[in-house]
Amino acid sequence: MDFMLEEELIDLMTFCLQNPNSSEIPEKHKRISEIGSFLY
Repeated sequence: MDFMLEEELIDLMTFCLQNPNSSEIPEKHKRISEIGSFLY
C-alpha cells in the first residue's frame, strides 16, 4: 500500500513542478500533506 501512496506523491509533486501556476495547486498540496502524514 505504501508504494501506491509514494507513487501518488511523486505524481502530485511532478504535477506541481510542471504546472506552477495551476489553480489546482492548493488541492494538490493538501493531498501531498495527507500522504506525508501517512508515510512519515
